[in-house]
Amino acid sequence: MPSRAQFPSAFMLSDSHLKTMLDLARRAALPIEAGATGEAILSAEAVSRRLVAIIAADVAGYSRLMEAEEEGTLARLRSLRHDLIDPKVTLHKGRTLKTTGDGMLIESANVVQAVRIAAG
Repeated sequence: MPSRAQFPSAFMLSDSHLKTMLDLARRAALPIEAGATGEAILSAEAVSRRLVAIIAADVAGYSRLMEAEEEGTLARLRSLRHDLIDPKVTLHKGRTLKTTGDGMLIESANVVQAVRIAAG
């Protein structure tokens, strides 16, 4: 099994980010496991793989906006997602993997399509 020493560019993840990444890896059929110290480890078992681009989006100033006007902020975010983001994801053959209060993860078949989605 590969170790952290073999991958010096590897990074430590918080528990919630590690859980999200592991969930996505399982959906994508990647052999990734959580190490005892919170590191992501690529398993040695053979599986079929596919290469995708992942877009991680986050609303800047979300906490401030929610504090100022929660209902309006949620309505505007819902509207932007419905009218702008979701159609772009569909148009460029992407797939929304996960949404949170102020963020989302989107999968795209390649980097060019991911950039087109992100560029809006």
